[in-house]
Amino acid sequence: MRMAIISLIKKHWKTAAALFVVGVALAFVLKNNSGSTGLVFVSDAFFSIAMVFLIWGLIHMVGNMNVFASMIYGTKCLVKLIRGKQDSSQTVKDGYLEYLKTRRHHTDIVMVMLFAGGFFVLSALFAFFA
Repeated sequence: MRMAIISLIKKHWKTAAALFVVGVALAFVLKNNSGSTGLVFVSDAFFSIAMVFLIWGLIHMVGNMNVFASMIYGTKCLVKLIRGKQDSSQTVKDGYLEYLKTRRHHTDIVMVMLFAGGFFVLSALFAFFA
């Protein structure tokens, strides 16, 4: 399990770094609006970073579950229909199944959610001592 997490971090370190930078930037924007300082700011910063990781992970999780796949494919079929290209129902069905098979699945969800949980814990610890 530990080796799998380390390999995920090595594979997706750019994503983690980008999410961390976005979280830190968000923390400084919120600091300018609220004026928090000291340990309260550190707690808020860790919370902001955790929220960025959590939202990214949830978006990828929803994408992996193909929740909106039928709506996206239906929109593509509607555009075809508007342009005057009409397909049979069997062709549409086969096309949809092929579309589901070719959709990219995100493998970084576990890593992102672990980081989110870790930053939430750090935020709670700093909030406790603030």
